[in-house]
Amino acid sequence: MTKTIAAIIGISVILAALGQVLLKAGMSARSVQAAAQSGTPAQFVIAIATSWLVWVGLVVFGISVLTWLVVLSKVEVSTAYPFAALGMVLTATLGYLAFGESMGAAKIAGIALICTGVILVARGA
Repeated sequence: MTKTIAAIIGISVILAALGQVLLKAGMSARSVQAAAQSGTPAQFVIAIATSWLVWVGLVVFGISVLTWLVVLSKVEVSTAYPFAALGMVLTATLGYLAFGESMGAAKIAGIALICTGVILVARGA
């Protein structure tokens, strides 16, 4: 795997994780939560559709998909896809940092296992 492809994979993973965090922030907004709790389904959809954080999250996630398509055009899917798991690592870390989500021993162990697996796949690529 070339450094360029590795960089594109990294960009895609970072953008996907950032997109997920932005979507979470948008869905956690007061207006969206209020519509979810006491509004009609239509009010909930409108609250989501008018959340700028949701839209930015969708755009960022969409760009990550486009970069991932570039990756898939250059690398075997069995080699590329394990790197997508790094998105889980980054998303969990960003969730902890941005939202104060839990990061217990089991989650840390799972993240370590994911990282170990990605390293093993990268060495075999």
